[in-house]
Amino acid sequence: MRVAGFPLLLISFASVLTLASQGRADDFFNITAIGSGGTTAESSGGNIIHLTDNLISLNSSFATLVGQNVNSSLSWGGVPDAILLSENASQTSATIYFPTTGFSKTFTGANASDLQNQIHDFIKDDGDKAYARFLQSMNRYSAVASLDGNPQSSTALISSDVFTRFGTQNQQATNYVNYVNGAYVGISADGGMTRADGLNGSWVDANIDSGIRFGSHVALSLGTTLAYRNTANSQAYTVAEEVGLPITFINNQGNGISWQVAPWAFAGLSASYDQAAGGILLGGGGTSSLALHLNGLTLALGDQISYTGNVDVNVDGYAFDTDIDQWILKNGLDAAYQFPGTPFFVEGGITYSNFLRPAAVPNYWTPSAGVGIAMGKYSCLRFEYQGDFGKQYNQNGGEVQLVVVY
Repeated sequence: MRVAGFPLLLISFASVLTLASQGRADDFFNITAIGSGGTTAESSGGNIIHLTDNLISLNSSFATLVGQNVNSSLSWGGVPDAILLSENASQTSATIYFPTTGFSKTFTGANASDLQNQIHDFIKDDGDKAYARFLQSMNRYSAVASLDGNPQSSTALISSDVFTRFGTQNQQATNYVNYVNGAYVGISADGGMTRADGLNGSWVDANIDSGIRFGSHVALSLGTTLAYRNTANSQAYTVAEEVGLPITFINNQGNGISWQVAPWAFAGLSASYDQAAGGILLGGGGTSSLALHLNGLTLALGDQISYTGNVDVNVDGYAFDTDIDQWILKNGLDAAYQFPGTPFFVEGGITYSNFLRPAAVPNYWTPSAGVGIAMGKYSCLRFEYQGDFGKQYNQNGGEVQLVVVY
């Protein structure tokens, strides 16, 4: 047997608990517990600490299990049987098991309160990185994990923001912001709804971009990404600062071809108190934008490779050190057309994204379509639909963006 001392009875309940947990998909976390007397209790919510506290102390929905040996299963972000836990009738001993990593640990306390504190501290202090490895496995199996592995995870959000700015909707290479010795600021806000692994979610992002050119070939670009995500009553946040150095190898302010390559780097913070997950993210990449300008038509071909790693962080007593080691490849095409003699333009595009390391949503398509108003020669106001579609993942949303050149 892989895990010495792991209760046989716990494994015997696994298939039954799988069916039960699949039937409850309204919240991010769902617990089904079965007592030795045949009693079954269920509870769900968005915060893993609150749920496990109630389970260990047999409070709230689990009060009917007092005095029984208990075997329970927790589904995590649509992943059934993600955590299995057994507890004796006196509430002084419990065994926790992570099937996706093979980790098992038995806790022994003087009483129920002591046992609860030990498991609580195990999750907060990252349990000798065992919980960190568990969270890393959730990035590979859950389409709603907050850190990595899906279109709304922190790694993908940061990569997508930079790709939009330097790749398909390039604010240096397109006609909107093609200028010399000038500066710009762009403010955008977007949001939408997601459906993944049977769970509903919503999200809101805000991006602030600014830049300045030094001559016709080199620019400095700064960006800030702020994101809030609520999936099945579980909240997560992403904050990132990005810096890029766009280099224009072919500069064409009329009809013809322009080509820009932008190396960039970022530092960010991803955190979810509800999931006891997060970390400081560091990384960077390179983005190429090749654009064809023909009268009022601009066709932009974007290509990008990016990498994200992490640094351990401790916030409010919680150790966030989930291992992130992800490469993302993006390829996209965007077309924009400004109607002759008017300030109005239409735009549409498609991007294909591919996680190069294991991910719950290994690849996905991002279509977009919008309208805008060119204000002056370079500034613009844009309204756009955006979507993300991949394995067990659907997202629909919109964006409004204002770019001002001065």
